[in-house]
Amino acid sequence: MTVVKGIIQPEQSCFQEQQFALDSPNAINNISTSSPALLLPYNLQHNLEPTIITSCSEQDLIYSFYLLSIESSQWKYSRTQRYSTSANQPFQETFLANDCSELGPKSTLTIEPKSLPHGYYLAVFTVSISSNLVDFRQFIQPIEIIRSDLTTNFGGNETITTDGETIKLDFYSSTIDPDVPEFDRRKLNFTLICYPEELQSSIFHPNTLRLGSTRPTETNPQNLNPWSIQWNSLNLISRRSEAPIQIFEKQCFSPKIKQEKNSELVHFDPKTKVFNISEHDLEIHNGTLHFVLIVRHLIDGRQLIARLALDKKVTFLFDTTDLSALEEVLGNLDDLAASNPKRAVELITGLADKLNEMSDNSVSGGFISRK
Repeated sequence: MTVVKGIIQPEQSCFQEQQFALDSPNAINNISTSSPALLLPYNLQHNLEPTIITSCSEQDLIYSFYLLSIESSQWKYSRTQRYSTSANQPFQETFLANDCSELGPKSTLTIEPKSLPHGYYLAVFTVSISSNLVDFRQFIQPIEIIRSDLTTNFGGNETITTDGETIKLDFYSSTIDPDVPEFDRRKLNFTLICYPEELQSSIFHPNTLRLGSTRPTETNPQNLNPWSIQWNSLNLISRRSEAPIQIFEKQCFSPKIKQEKNSELVHFDPKTKVFNISEHDLEIHNGTLHFVLIVRHLIDGRQLIARLALDKKVTFLFDTTDLSALEEVLGNLDDLAASNPKRAVELITGLADKLNEMSDNSVSGGFISRK
């Protein structure tokens, strides 16, 4: 504790402005009138750095800080109201000895990942001038340690595999809550939507699909999306009774296949939690199929949206005679382009037509995924 004596006039203070803010690069919000508490995810490191309006040199500033843990039922109270509450409602706060510093040049309060439980805190900063300790201000910043964003590997190549016959989609087991070591995925709702890329605007209105994490806030308690899904245009092809999983599609499968297989378009393996789709059942030509995954926590409303794009991979099969002729022509193409450009263009056009004809007659294919 540092004890100082003396009085300084307001007009002589370095802190005539009462503006103060704490910020962390990993916070999910900026301090504002509608959001006065700094929201910090539990699983990330937070380096809280103060921003102060001062007329003096920032190099002369010195700091001390500490954290108080606040009982959740009293979080709505301001700190000054604790003195006016009745004796039956004491304001409970706990000093955290590991998160404090004495007066000095260190200005950053570091909160290590998973070091503070979910809950409510007050960061109390004292800022002074090294040459005049009488001139100081104390600022208080409310902090909430919140649940971390849900995470998934879906959208990367490791969540889809193919053996040339079957596409295996793994999104159930790859989605986790980083705050809970043994996470119960029955607390999540999984919705997978398959559609050709060109149909996205007919499914999502407006056509702005925002990927990543969102969560309810005081100003948005329902965690509403900035777009809506046209569910009436989609076909429900799979719903699991043992887990909250629904799969929808629009023009991903041919009508003939859907009539023949009905509910067997997507097969679920209960042991591996992987969904299997036959490559031959997917209707894709020169375009791209999108798989959009929407994961929502059934209790606290955290939401995660990821997307996987699936492209057709085509391999042309040439017979030996055609391939030899092609190599011979290509070997002389440079000379021909120099001596007779018009004839070279005609030759290239003819080759393109021939390749298209060959590809129609003999094609082997598979699928590749991309984010």
